[in-house]
Amino acid sequence: MAIFWPEFSHLFRMLGVRLTNLGVPSFQLVEAGLLQPEKTAENVFHLIFAAVVFVVVVLVSNFMNAQFLLPVSTWRDRFDIFANFSYFMLGQSGPLVFVQDGVVVSHLGEQDREGPGVALVHSNNAVVVGSKVYGPGFVFTWKPKQKVNKVMDLRQQVRTGRDVRAITRDGIEVSTDITVEFSISTAPELIYVTLEPTGQMPRKEDLRIVEFDPNGDMVLEVLEADLLPDELNEIFQTIRDIENGLIDQIPFVDLNEYGYQNLYHKDRVQACYDHQPLMPVTGEKVLWSELPIKIAIEEFRNAIVKYPYDDMFVTPEEGLPAAQAEEGTGGQTTASTRFLLAEYLEERRRIPMEVIRRDFARRVRNSGYIVYIPLIKPKKQKIEVKDRLQDLQQMTELPIRLNYPRPLRRCMISVTEVGFSDLQPTNPEVRQQTVENLIARWSSEAYKTEVGFSEQASMIRSRAKAQVQQDTVYALRDLLQSSDRAKAVMILRIFQALEDATADSNNKEMANMVKMLGELREWFSE
Repeated sequence: MAIFWPEFSHLFRMLGVRLTNLGVPSFQLVEAGLLQPEKTAENVFHLIFAAVVFVVVVLVSNFMNAQFLLPVSTWRDRFDIFANFSYFMLGQSGPLVFVQDGVVVSHLGEQDREGPGVALVHSNNAVVVGSKVYGPGFVFTWKPKQKVNKVMDLRQQVRTGRDVRAITRDGIEVSTDITVEFSISTAPELIYVTLEPTGQMPRKEDLRIVEFDPNGDMVLEVLEADLLPDELNEIFQTIRDIENGLIDQIPFVDLNEYGYQNLYHKDRVQACYDHQPLMPVTGEKVLWSELPIKIAIEEFRNAIVKYPYDDMFVTPEEGLPAAQAEEGTGGQTTASTRFLLAEYLEERRRIPMEVIRRDFARRVRNSGYIVYIPLIKPKKQKIEVKDRLQDLQQMTELPIRLNYPRPLRRCMISVTEVGFSDLQPTNPEVRQQTVENLIARWSSEAYKTEVGFSEQASMIRSRAKAQVQQDTVYALRDLLQSSDRAKAVMILRIFQALEDATADSNNKEMANMVKMLGELREWFSE
């Protein structure tokens, strides 16, 4: 201000002359030398130039300083933070918040402030501002009432449903705890499918799911595809397109894009936010983090209602009919009995609790974001258990995304693990009866085992007794055929050995035998 004081002084003086001579024309004041237009215009130009220079210097200095407030790396970020800092200099600063571990961290009342603000988003989170999603880094909010609407946690999520109730086929209510592990950042569930050759025109009903061991090398099971009919039709049509060379429209997925260092996938987070289902009554969106456990509970109830309560706890080795009908002494089974036993075992293998757990987990995982790879075996052979993956041929190098919409799949949520705890009947009487049935079953099995061992021990003793008697008879026969002196000596030695062998027995019959052997030995020794 001191540098431009002459210009300001001149302008103030000219303004005072004009105000004190309101009725006098301007040209008379100029002729009288009271007004100096040329000098006034020059002074105004000087002041405007100084103001422009001042504004430019302020803006440049703000731009230089602003980019050091946050660790920005791109020019777009530099300009964004410069604009936000400029609003702050004008007194229009908005909220400054931190987003970490799925929550917004800020000072009390900070989120209610209006004006341009900034959100610092941690690497394991994404945020929704307005209707758009943003990944880790800096997210600037420009509109006066614009703020972070929702936080999406990109880490692996675990939800547990406590005391979930379900009804068995015979009307018994049971309860359990269901746990689901899921995320919107990890790789989708990968399954292998194949068209089982039948010698006829391929159909979607011929689709099978091929499961490998944990190492992903050997085939463990070839199962019927427990997918929806529309999903089977989609996979079948895709396989037919691959066989015909039509691969332009196939949605391939590169699983190499998924890694621990790359948790944010914009398309998945946007889909998760846009396709969250609505509550039937209130119309509010269901939280994406609560959707998997709701789906798992529904699948659990659908699975439990198919089976009677007692059948879920029968294993293939328990509760079998007495099929060991012996023929003669060989312990062989008849053809009809073997057929019934095989049929019964096959039926029991379909309903044990472990099979129910495995099928339930597979159904929940397949309802989420999954990809598949079609497999074929050379020479159009059928894929069987214990086949090696290296001996099979993948029809595509990259897996294919299954597009048929389900609630979890539309949100692109992948389920990694799911299971439930032991079933407990809610009725105490049923629980007590179940315990008594188990105790009776175990007691019966223990009694059968004990009886079997007793029978085996008795048979072994009888055979050993008969063998000893036979050996004794043969030995006495040989001795009686020898000389008289040798006969007496050997018989005495035999009686002495038998007496010593049975002397410590507590059996009354054995004690009488010892007494008799002693009298015989004395009689032969005379």
